Amino acid sequence: MDTVAELAAQMGVPAANLVATIQKYNKNVTAGQDPDFERSGPLYPIAAPPFWTTRWCGMPHDQCAGIRVNQNMQVVDQMFQWQPESGDSVPISEEKVIPHLYAAGECTGGTGGTVRGSGKRGWYQVHGYLTGYLVGRETPLD
Repeated sequence: MDTVAELAAQMGVPAANLVATIQKYNKNVTAGQDPDFERSGPLYPIAAPPFWTTRWCGMPHDQCAGIRVNQNMQVVDQMFQWQPESGDSVPISEEKVIPHLYAAGECTGGTGGTVRGSGKRGWYQVHGYLTGYLVGRETPLD
């Protein structure tokens, strides 16, 4: 969309409210602070078109099992997974991973343990961001 008002119309929200919200955010950016969300780091104004949005539908679904990943979202090699009966404890950060293979989101179920619920959407967003960041730092394969 070329204007915030057009974007608001497409979203089905009052244009005046969206414009006011963006103006408030941009004022905070100019001040170098974000008191609404207490974010740190660089803040960027919402100023130049195109303006876009996406719809996020709430879905009360979650996985309790799936691909096992370490703290860097690297897929842990299940063939070499630590076996509790061996008696030795190995942190997941030290377990063997499959090189250049990352996973994020619902396929990595069990992030919050065995508790089902719809409250893990934020975790999945963070994991997706982290995965993209880490993959971007990888040395390209030949």
